[in-house]
Amino acid sequence: MNFIDISYPTWSVLLAVLVAIILAGVLYFRTTFEDRKPLTILLYVLRSLGILLILLLLLNPFLSRSQNEEQPARLLFLQDNTQSLFFDQDSQELFTYHDRLTNFLNETASHFPVETYQFDQSVQPYDPVNSTFDGQITNINDALKYTDEMHQADHIGALIIATDGIYNRGANPAYFRARGDYPVFVLALGDTTPAQDVRIQQVLYNEIVRKNETSEIQVDVTGNFNQETPAELSLQLMTNNSWRTIDRKTIHPENRSDFFETVTFHKKYENPGVERLRVLVSGITNDLHPQNNVREFFVEVLETARQIQIVSTFPHPDLGAIREILAENENNEVGVTLVERPADLPDPSSFNILIFYQLPNVSFLLDYIKEAKAANKGIILTAGLQTNFQAFNQIQNLVSISPKTITGNLFNTWVNPQFDLFEVDQEFKQYISKYPPLAGVFGEYVSKGQGQALLLQKIGDVETESPIVYTGIEDGSRMSILTVEGFWKWKLFEFLEKQETPVLNKLFDNIVEYVSQKKDDRLFRLQKNKLLFDETEEITFQAELYNETLERITDPDVFFELQDSLGNRSEFTFDKTNSGYKLNLGRMTPGNYTYRAHTATGGENYEENGQFSVRRINMEAYNLEANHRDMNTMAIQNKGKLFYDFDALQTHLKSLPTMKPILIQSHVKSAMIDWKWIFGVILCIFTLEWVLRRYFGSY
Repeated sequence: MNFIDISYPTWSVLLAVLVAIILAGVLYFRTTFEDRKPLTILLYVLRSLGILLILLLLLNPFLSRSQNEEQPARLLFLQDNTQSLFFDQDSQELFTYHDRLTNFLNETASHFPVETYQFDQSVQPYDPVNSTFDGQITNINDALKYTDEMHQADHIGALIIATDGIYNRGANPAYFRARGDYPVFVLALGDTTPAQDVRIQQVLYNEIVRKNETSEIQVDVTGNFNQETPAELSLQLMTNNSWRTIDRKTIHPENRSDFFETVTFHKKYENPGVERLRVLVSGITNDLHPQNNVREFFVEVLETARQIQIVSTFPHPDLGAIREILAENENNEVGVTLVERPADLPDPSSFNILIFYQLPNVSFLLDYIKEAKAANKGIILTAGLQTNFQAFNQIQNLVSISPKTITGNLFNTWVNPQFDLFEVDQEFKQYISKYPPLAGVFGEYVSKGQGQALLLQKIGDVETESPIVYTGIEDGSRMSILTVEGFWKWKLFEFLEKQETPVLNKLFDNIVEYVSQKKDDRLFRLQKNKLLFDETEEITFQAELYNETLERITDPDVFFELQDSLGNRSEFTFDKTNSGYKLNLGRMTPGNYTYRAHTATGGENYEENGQFSVRRINMEAYNLEANHRDMNTMAIQNKGKLFYDFDALQTHLKSLPTMKPILIQSHVKSAMIDWKWIFGVILCIFTLEWVLRRYFGSY
């Protein structure tokens, strides 16, 4: 169906007709052919029509037509790419599965469009060459959610996931619900048959402890135990590149077919640094998977914990949320103090960092903050709907807030791309837009101190320069300002999505780490705030170099020497950036490493030394019994079912109603001013009029 529409009201067309008639009449009522009235009328009509077409084009008319297009149903295919699928199986099994999978995808693609992905801890496009089933972490729920969300605007006929159902990250996939009205099918892989297999299911321990602290290590051992003689569980410590047993326990369960037992060790940590430990089950005969009888872990031993105190004059959900977020980092000891009188204030000398929540106009509290600043304590100030902004602006010189109304306003956030005071990872930048809006006063926010805004206000689609999170230096000490309230909503939102809050934790960890650093007069500074990495992490270092006038420079090269526990050495050179130097070592082999970063400027040599450890993530070997039960539950809840072979699944797809194409009606608009032939018609009309007038003697 075609119709013409214009960008202006309908009466404008009538006005254009009237204007065309009047303009043409001005000429032909003065100049007429007395003996040829039909000719006069013809010329008048030609002139009116030409003027009318020009005026109509000025109204920007366009032709709108609707058309129906057949859209085929897409098939989404997710392939598990982790180690548990073909653990301890020969390469022939892998090649056979690859061939069957390729044949299935090719046959299916001849009937429907197919989008294929592979996943482990993240989702990538499926690549037969790189699909080597070597992923070390399985997150089935996130893979399903990612694929579902990415195609929510498409016509999806079905989603298929090929997996053994074993997951070690994320939520239980049995609770996944697709947004679209399409079924989810499971191609069940792996083996569900119980066998003689004793495994360490998990080790519960404190990753960060204090010097001379005695801490529990709980080891959960499970599996099928089919022997008369007991087994032994040993706790071992890596010393001088060899394992030394420091404690052992006996395992002899009564219920042997399917047992679960928790064994507890107690260990005292005497030396600061990183201790490499492992628990080992020995004495098992005919164990099909001895790889899951051992689990290695690292414990970071600190001299003291970082003491953080949150101070407020009234209760608020943010207080509990911030305390819980900071307490997730075991390097922090966090408390909350509600004050009504000076006697309620804690001793500032007992803390490294003080967080003041929404300053009131209380003189003794303002004096207390000045005392904490004078003692060079890390300070974090927050503002919100109950803040006295005269006192807030008086106590610090980084951010000034002038409210225009007493009512609150809601702000979304965006990340300042110019921020470089500390590293902001990509996950945080991508996730920040999902958080619910925060509350603050409507007014003028001015950044005036020596610092940078990490997060800025976004009102609707407008990205403003008003700070939400601001970090900087005042009187030689580092300080951070939070200008809004409602972070408890962020915590709740992220927890509901992920069952944990890693993004929000990282934000507050970075803020606390920044304000906890004391004034640094060194000319060469290497950021080394992390001592323990997973083997799946990329290890990065940042460095800064200053001249004698404390101006940041990047002219000299900075070198990095790395040595592993066997004495093997490697050398690297830092990359230069706008804000300093950066080095990405990539993923490292598990073990202990020492390093030396060094450079030279102004005739002086500078160096920084340190150590770090990389721990093995062998999660795929811990549980090799396929979990088809949860996957079947998920499939049934999503109108699908579980299959054990490609042929049955292929047959079912061909008769599936949701795989039928649908008709999509679309409206196509084309501006008539872009039609060149219309200008040709107008030119012909005026040309014909001119020729007739000349021929019959009127100029």
